[in-house]
Amino acid sequence: MLKRFLLIWVAYWLIYFVQPVTSKYPDTIEAFLLQLFFVFLVSCGFLLTNYVILKDRKLIQIHYSGINYELLVRRVIFSGFALSSLGFVFLLFDKLYVQGIDYSQGFAVAREQWRLHGEERGGQVSSIYSVVGYLIGSSYFISLALLVSKNLKMRDCRRVFWIIFGLLLLLANSAITGGRSSILLLLAFLVYAYRTSSGSGARELVNSKIAKIVFALCGLGMVVYVLYIFSLRSDATGVSFAAYGAGFLDFMGLAPARWFVSDISNSPLGGIFALVNLAVSYLTHSFATTAAIFDESFGHGNVIFNTIYQMLAKLGLIDAPDPNWFLSGRFPSLPGALYFQFGWLGLVVSAFLIGIWSSMVNLLYKFKWPSISMLLLCCCSESILLISPFLFAGDFISFPFIITGSFIAIFLVRLWTTCISGIKPMGSGR
Repeated sequence: MLKRFLLIWVAYWLIYFVQPVTSKYPDTIEAFLLQLFFVFLVSCGFLLTNYVILKDRKLIQIHYSGINYELLVRRVIFSGFALSSLGFVFLLFDKLYVQGIDYSQGFAVAREQWRLHGEERGGQVSSIYSVVGYLIGSSYFISLALLVSKNLKMRDCRRVFWIIFGLLLLLANSAITGGRSSILLLLAFLVYAYRTSSGSGARELVNSKIAKIVFALCGLGMVVYVLYIFSLRSDATGVSFAAYGAGFLDFMGLAPARWFVSDISNSPLGGIFALVNLAVSYLTHSFATTAAIFDESFGHGNVIFNTIYQMLAKLGLIDAPDPNWFLSGRFPSLPGALYFQFGWLGLVVSAFLIGIWSSMVNLLYKFKWPSISMLLLCCCSESILLISPFLFAGDFISFPFIITGSFIAIFLVRLWTTCISGIKPMGSGR
């Protein structure tokens, strides 16, 4: 887990520095040192916890229940897919019939209609269908994680079918909401699930040539989808890809290199290159935002836990966050957000605690309680680590619903197991 965390940060820095863009804000050295300090603190917390727990062998004795475990895993897999399918139907009904969103003009225009309807409602929920749809619509995350991580007595073709079904649910949910964050979160989930897969069955499947081709095509489809959304937004504004990309780069605090602007202007594929550069910059622009954070003249606002604030506002418990301040709509990177919101002390404490928590749940899952609930917590921790160069994973609107949906799927299976089948629930065992 720590190696992947370090690798993603190194890749993030390398990609940013080789991109044909520069930050509009001058404090880039300070931004780099802040992010480097965060990575150091998380690593220290992670390694210290590893040392303390692994030193005491009693802490890593695996507890097994071993009772119908495969049956329980299968039920959670199918429960997650069933709930997600039902949630998608509810969301689609809410978007089409309750809100009257018109998808015929493209996903980008539909997303704008959805946003305007939300403003007209004052940020309140549109209907009970939307609430239920969001609560259970992301349950397929735990299903996919189990399919990749667990060595089930399931034919490879069937396992691949269910994995593809889960990826289609991902694309369908992303399409009707116009979002892309779930793609990043699912990648982080699957990375952890694969790296900790039990037995050879799951690894052999993922490593097989046919599976690699299928997964590569699915990955290519996701990349094409992201570029397609950007192209739709460009069409909706009525400008060329190059002009849209330049305007959006400026919004993200980036300026394209002169040679790049010249090349895309003279190349027949200039629009494609501009879109690709924009898609990559959409992730790495958090470096420029972190540099902007050091300029105190931009004022203050909430750059972390925004999803929680927005949910509380929809429930009428707090006032809605101000959407019009400088950093609104931009990725601040997790260290940048922690520093801006809580200062140096908050950054140090939070980074160290993230390292401790990630190491603890990882070791508990691997060596003591390899349960479905612990797998979910580990996947969430992996998401926070791998997405930290961009922002706090919990600020993706889908993140809390992934957790609630997955736990609902687990709870329903436990309830069914206890009340109907007479099988002992999973508890903390395997």
